[in-house]
Amino acid sequence: MWERKYLYWGVILVYRRSLEIHTKVGILKRYLGVFITIIN
Repeated sequence: MWERKYLYWGVILVYRRSLEIHTKVGILKRYLGVFITIIN
């Protein structure tokens, strides 16, 4: 039962970490697109 609880928390942590990375990448791509548009 304890193992399942730790596994559950591990999945949540990994999911949140990947979600944060995904949103940061999305923001960077958006800024990069705006930057390229301004240059052109």
